[in-house]
Amino acid sequence: MEVIGRLNQLTLLHRMKIYQVAKESGIYAGQKFILDYIIKHDRCTQKEIAERMYVSQPSIAMSVKRMEKAELITREADEKDSRTNRLSATEKGKQLMEKCRKIFDTVDDDLFAGFTFEELETFKEYLDRMIVNISGKQFSHEDFCRLIAQEKQILSHDKKEEKQ
Repeated sequence: MEVIGRLNQLTLLHRMKIYQVAKESGIYAGQKFILDYIIKHDRCTQKEIAERMYVSQPSIAMSVKRMEKAELITREADEKDSRTNRLSATEKGKQLMEKCRKIFDTVDDDLFAGFTFEELETFKEYLDRMIVNISGKQFSHEDFCRLIAQEKQILSHDKKEEKQ
């Protein structure tokens, strides 16, 4: 259906624009989510981030190393368990995140230019209804990170079946 193609096109264009502006501001796309989590959960662990984002700890470790090298975060050993590192955002990291938020808000402002508040509310209601229609009760209240993890799990399972 034409509507689905347009939604897919919009999602792709939005993702490309966010990636572009994130890169221009000096942060990799995935790092934005990690840095945002660290700011909101000061002294969190890599394990906590991995669990929240439904990714492996080694993939978080790679991003943490890059972010530490870029002086966006600091890593300190836990007082009670020296094997565990606690992560905190530096002032540079907090400023970069604020800059990114403003840039991302500008992208969204551009996206919704010319729409009234009422039109956006109606559109959101339509999207909510479509989400419930396609997912039933199974996925309608899942957050974005969880849906991505479930999608990866389904695709991984399908790839295993193809090999057999």
